[in-house]
Amino acid sequence: MRWLSGAVLVGAAGMGGWGWWLGQREGLSFVLDADPGSGRRTVLTPDGVVPFTYPVIAFTVTLLVAGAFRSRRDDIRIGMGAWRQRPVALSLGALAWASLPSGCVLLTLLLLDATAGVPAGRTLSRWLLADRPLAWFVGSLVAMSTAYLLVAGPWLTDHFSRARRYWRRLTLLRAQGDQDRLSRAILELSEEFAERPYRDGVLISMLLRINADGPQGELLDSVLRTLARITRLSEPGLMFRVSPLWVEQVKMRLLFAEALMTEYSRTQARPHLDTALLVLEGLHHRPPFLAGREARAAVALTLAWALGLRHTRDPVAGADDLDRALALAGQAAPLLPREAAGGVLGRLLVKQYEQQGDGDALDRAVESLRPAGPSAALIRALVLRHELTGRGDDLSEARSTAEDLAARGLDEEEGLAMLLYTAVQVPDWTAGPERGRVVDVLEKVDALPDVSYPLNMMAAMLRAQLAVEEDPRAALRWYEVALAATQQYASVGLSLDDRRVVLGSHAVPPPVFAGIALSLGHVAWAVELLETGRTVIWSQTRGLRRAAAPSGAADRWEALRRELDRPGYPESRRDDLLSGHHAAGVRAERAAQWEKLGAGQSLVTRRDFDVLRVAARCGPVVVVNVSDIGCSAVVVTADRDPVHLPLPGADPAQLTVWAGGLLLPGRRGMAARMLGRHLWDTIAVPVLDVVEPYLGPDRRIWWCPTGPLSAVPMHLAGYHDQKNGPALIDHVVSSYTPSLWALRESRGDAPVPAPLSPPPAMLVASLRRTPGTHPELVHAQEEAAMVAARFPAATALGEEKATVAAMRRALHTHPWVHIACHGDEHGLKLYDGSLGLDELADMNLTGDRMAFLSACVTALPDARARDEVLHPAAAFHLNGFSHVIGTMWQIDSADGPTVADDFYRSLLTEGGEPALALHHAQRRLRDQDRSNPVRWAPFSHIGP
Repeated sequence: MRWLSGAVLVGAAGMGGWGWWLGQREGLSFVLDADPGSGRRTVLTPDGVVPFTYPVIAFTVTLLVAGAFRSRRDDIRIGMGAWRQRPVALSLGALAWASLPSGCVLLTLLLLDATAGVPAGRTLSRWLLADRPLAWFVGSLVAMSTAYLLVAGPWLTDHFSRARRYWRRLTLLRAQGDQDRLSRAILELSEEFAERPYRDGVLISMLLRINADGPQGELLDSVLRTLARITRLSEPGLMFRVSPLWVEQVKMRLLFAEALMTEYSRTQARPHLDTALLVLEGLHHRPPFLAGREARAAVALTLAWALGLRHTRDPVAGADDLDRALALAGQAAPLLPREAAGGVLGRLLVKQYEQQGDGDALDRAVESLRPAGPSAALIRALVLRHELTGRGDDLSEARSTAEDLAARGLDEEEGLAMLLYTAVQVPDWTAGPERGRVVDVLEKVDALPDVSYPLNMMAAMLRAQLAVEEDPRAALRWYEVALAATQQYASVGLSLDDRRVVLGSHAVPPPVFAGIALSLGHVAWAVELLETGRTVIWSQTRGLRRAAAPSGAADRWEALRRELDRPGYPESRRDDLLSGHHAAGVRAERAAQWEKLGAGQSLVTRRDFDVLRVAARCGPVVVVNVSDIGCSAVVVTADRDPVHLPLPGADPAQLTVWAGGLLLPGRRGMAARMLGRHLWDTIAVPVLDVVEPYLGPDRRIWWCPTGPLSAVPMHLAGYHDQKNGPALIDHVVSSYTPSLWALRESRGDAPVPAPLSPPPAMLVASLRRTPGTHPELVHAQEEAAMVAARFPAATALGEEKATVAAMRRALHTHPWVHIACHGDEHGLKLYDGSLGLDELADMNLTGDRMAFLSACVTALPDARARDEVLHPAAAFHLNGFSHVIGTMWQIDSADGPTVADDFYRSLLTEGGEPALALHHAQRRLRDQDRSNPVRWAPFSHIGP
């Protein structure tokens, strides 16, 4: 095919030279028409322009033909192969295609004769006689087009005959309503397109429109694999922008993006959404030149909704996404039907209200959603506005909207999910006359052959609400089912980040379930619910690493375990737009294989309280449950029933505000002092009264806080602005644990953990200057030198040597680690990247290990999923370091050396207990500046 393209290019050059010579010979003017009798001549273009007009046009058209040969070379090869199988039919088809250019020219000239009322053929004869250069020019173009169509004719004939045959078949199957046969036919067509690279947008658009209800599973993958063969799908080229088929091309790309967004909504795997955004951004920035305002508005609206989905994943990082989405939707809304535009704009405005608390946004959301018809989004907006303003008519409208939804007779899973979502949102929906309607919907759910998330979760929650008064134990069992459904949805078939997003978007956070159980008097059950619903990723990781391999499949089991233990999806190719989508599918398939091989082994199992209480064998564990329905503490001991301690004075809203203030340098001092007082009065004092009889000689206590307190050091409690004011740090030694199960696992099987002994090798890493915009840590090298001086066999990694790869290698051979650098909630900032949960996910180290992470916010949970307790310190703890020292907010660089030196002096001389060593170091730092808890309070110890 290269020789053919080259020949056309040579012809283009020759034709350009011929045109120039011919123009010069004709005296710089070409004639369109002439009358031999009168001698009158009609000049086509002004003198001086003609010699360059024909050559330029000829050269341009010839290049387009050459480009067509080049871009369709694979198609032409396949056409030639098909011609060998059906030579007669395809030869006739090729001749028909080749006759089109000359036929069109002749037909045009005949129409001109008919319009002028002259004999047929007169225009042609005069044109040939009067303007031979133009005749040669047009004739050459016709010849080139004819040559191209003659060569491409077999492919075009085969292509359109197949399209016509499949279109008739698919339309018939769709009319018959046979969805199974229709799906098989679409799969067959998609696979044939995948083998035969026919990149025609009209045909692919037909393929998607036939299955416009939303392809699933194997069908979606087949369709998308076909679509991925379209060139420059994420960055439209010039041919797309000038194509006369732009309407179908735009529709096809929008359907493609919407199919990926549907798959993202179903699975929450981010690669699907990222791919859709690539396509939509390209289409938005480089639309066809002929696209009208409505087509551009449709693209903008779809892009707005995709940006809204990305904002929902991470409202903080995606704040700009929401602003841009609102701007795009606002611009598109006046140009599109209110039913389509209002639904998207209204949902985005609800998001804006939830993020910014803007009541005007809520009013606009209601007004935008009403024309779109009854929907769960409209009901949610009405309920939110009722909660904000107390307007009774909003609640009445929400109820009537829900009745409209029910009147539609929705019996599909999506419709039932919308109806159950309505029941969850509207207050008192499970009481009164509506209760019977909810029961009817639940019966329809039971009749479905298979129920997926979120329908199964919402059904379980409603059943719990229906049973809570009549049978509290049954209600709690249904709450366990709801938690289990969410865990199953956030399976290891998703990346770690995607699971974090899913678990952070609990319809009802686990502490709420525990609060309900406590209010019903089931204290042990409340602890079990917390253990089931929180730290799911911790449990998945431990279950993945410790599940027993089935007999006869150990090698495959181990290979799957290694793949699923990695945090992300398999590597994707940069040159393949759909590689991310395929990688997400590969991980999901591996997770399915794991479950099939494991014969139902669950990575997250329900643990009885009698098993969990063993974690408190070395001292009491205090679980602090914070939820909107109230705050409570549960004191767990190894040999007694748990003690439920209501905390009516603790204000969840105030705790949330002050906890956020700890992260703001300008407000941190005031927030720490105010929060310290509140914690002492409402939590520390009542807890100390209960735990006092159970404290050992070392007066150790383990805290397991939930909700906003997951980001607060409980040892901050006290009146630090008063001289000799009461403070928790003066009464007990505080340690922290993500969960009771994590604490039990970190202690191992020994009745009493042995003190840590100095290791043969100590790893000390530091970065004074971190690449990027991070400020210089002037005391990092000093801190590293002080720590290394206490360990003769210390290994130092400093500055450019402190890389992620070097750190990973060194962790295997150094049981004790001290790292002084910058950090955030995602990881430690090293010379060439970040070291966090993703980078440590597959290490699974063993032995007595300790890590001191002298960096900012290394023990601060991710705000997207606080109850998952994921942060850099957790990454070390989860991957083999039983003792980890981290920080909950930014620390002063000058305090790092002081705390570290005191910590290791105490650790090496006073019994090898990291918690006691940190406690003593904090108290000594507090003595230097007693009224400023910001300096010493952020350091916390995680472990036994």
